[in-house]
Amino acid sequence: MITIDFETAAITKDPLDYPPIPVGVSIKVDDGPSTYHRGTPLELQRLLMPLWNQPLLMHNASFDLMVAMGHCDMPYPREAHDTLPLLFLRDPYAKTLSLKPSAEALLDWPPEEQDDLREWIVTNVREANRRNFGAYIAQAPFELVKPYAEGDTDRTKALWDVLQDYRGEAYDREMAVLPILLGNEQTGIRVDAKRLAHDVDYFRTRLERVDQHLHRALGGSFDVDSNEELADQLERALRLKLPLTEKGSRRTDKDTLRGLLMPDSLKVLLLYRSALAQDLRTFLTPWEAMASHNGCIYTHWNSIRGAGNRKGGGGARTGRLSSEPNFQNIPSVDKRTSLYERLAALLGCSLADARRRLPLPTMRSYIVPWEDDWVVFGRDFSQQELRLLAFFEDGPLLELYQQFPEMDIHQAVGELIATVTGNAFPRKLVKILNFLTIYGGGAGRLAEQAGITVEEAQAVREAYFNALPSVRKLMRQVSQQSEVKTLGGRAYFAERGFEYKLLNYLIQGSAADQTKEALRLWSRSGARAKFYLTVHDELVFTCPRANADEEMRLLQGAMDGAFADRLDVPFRSDGYVGTTWALDDK
Repeated sequence: MITIDFETAAITKDPLDYPPIPVGVSIKVDDGPSTYHRGTPLELQRLLMPLWNQPLLMHNASFDLMVAMGHCDMPYPREAHDTLPLLFLRDPYAKTLSLKPSAEALLDWPPEEQDDLREWIVTNVREANRRNFGAYIAQAPFELVKPYAEGDTDRTKALWDVLQDYRGEAYDREMAVLPILLGNEQTGIRVDAKRLAHDVDYFRTRLERVDQHLHRALGGSFDVDSNEELADQLERALRLKLPLTEKGSRRTDKDTLRGLLMPDSLKVLLLYRSALAQDLRTFLTPWEAMASHNGCIYTHWNSIRGAGNRKGGGGARTGRLSSEPNFQNIPSVDKRTSLYERLAALLGCSLADARRRLPLPTMRSYIVPWEDDWVVFGRDFSQQELRLLAFFEDGPLLELYQQFPEMDIHQAVGELIATVTGNAFPRKLVKILNFLTIYGGGAGRLAEQAGITVEEAQAVREAYFNALPSVRKLMRQVSQQSEVKTLGGRAYFAERGFEYKLLNYLIQGSAADQTKEALRLWSRSGARAKFYLTVHDELVFTCPRANADEEMRLLQGAMDGAFADRLDVPFRSDGYVGTTWALDDK
């Protein structure tokens, strides 16, 4: 086995500078001594090429492989291994999964060799300090970098040796998904750059106009993006006291603003402004800046917690795939419709008129096929988390799905509650409650999301559990266990005081496993489509229009077949094809 670890130039915040340029690589062959080699990308390529067909070991392989493929023109290796997912599988709650702290904790191996290197960098590089010195390793003398780099490959191999008990199906799944994600990171996602640039200017102008209206309405000039200044202005102009967060800050979020006593016109401005500013800040502006280079945006995929943000952080503890830039927070159709319903009610107009008067960008519409004669296509798991809840509940929910696989679960649960308890609740309220059951939300959270009192929320929850005692039983059983294991074989142990979170880890963790298993099955199906992105329970691809039917068939087989041999609840997925991700020709 060949253990490798690149040393690179500094990692910047500019995604177009990723991966950073390598300046050297440490190599360890089996259990032999590590050796550090400094050189240009071409020199490092010549050094690594004879080793590339052997099993390769890295810590945070997504980083080292992107460096090798992006700058040394290396292919994806025949066999790659990574200690980072092993550390995650060992302890998904670990404060850090970084190499040196993990080696110190598990191997009693303190990072002593970095002391001299750090002191030299802090002394000789003007921008460096004791916290960021790692960004300037490329500027340090070879004789100081050498023991530091060689220590990394020695630690990686030693961790590999002690973590072998955590190799298994969950680890194999992570390694099978990695080349799919890295292939996407290399090529990027094509966007409609011209329309994106136009819309950034258009919506920035609209935001400025909204801010001007807010200044007039609240009687002064202030920074609307500043929570403190907005809170000051609201309290002064409306003569009220805003509620506080747990940390003592005044709340100015959408839910709080919706409940404040103020003119409807002001509420409209604040709600619309909140959505528009988030779209600009989180999506439009960074996407446009990136796409101006070559018409593509480039994302970094986090398969596990600790693999993210190109500096070793980020990712989800549940194992859900996430990304930077973030696709997971793109407003869903349901959330955007809900916002417009509130705006229409405040304005006293139709839903269509509210959309026309207060336009917001449709972020999915900017994602376009890889080529002009291609299409964007994908599938969503239908009610993935709720079907998994039914699988683990093994009671009335499971029986409902077995009898009616295509049912609307929120309507069905509402009817069950009405039959058992005589209480009739709106579908929207039942939907909120269904998901809060999975996410561990109590009566307070239900009251906040549903716009009802805590007492009413408690009554609704009691009716829900009276109709579904098997769900309450599952929640209690899970919270009393010392450990739960997801559908894909990953373990979560109970944290003292947070046992209620175990059901969420069980359900969301199993959903993460299932989505990754679908990706693995898709990659082995003979499919030739290009993977584009994933959002929660949705997988998105692009392919030639002529191949869309066959590619859709292969994707459906992979998604409907993921863990089919383990599940006694029928799973379904819904497909779509369009000229953009927004499906404007569906």
